[in-house]
Amino acid sequence: MIFSVTQNGKELDKSKYTWDEKTKTFSTNESNLILDFSNLNSVTFNTDDNCTFKTGYNCTFNTGYYCTFNTGYNC
Repeated sequence: MIFSVTQNGKELDKSKYTWDEKTKTFSTNESNLILDFSNLNSVTFNTDDNCTFKTGYNCTFNTGYYCTFNTGYNC
């Protein structure tokens, strides 16, 4: 898998998010996520609150409150 998304220690069900391969956009209304996209660059994230992100470079984030970011440059 090119990325992983977990919630409360379990893999998030794919029905709870969308991934647009063409635009590299990840979207969900779920909270309390850990998102590991460290193998991908130029991703756009649309999430709810309290998420942790591990990404490559050149990413865009549209999130709720209390999120933590560990990213490459230009994010």
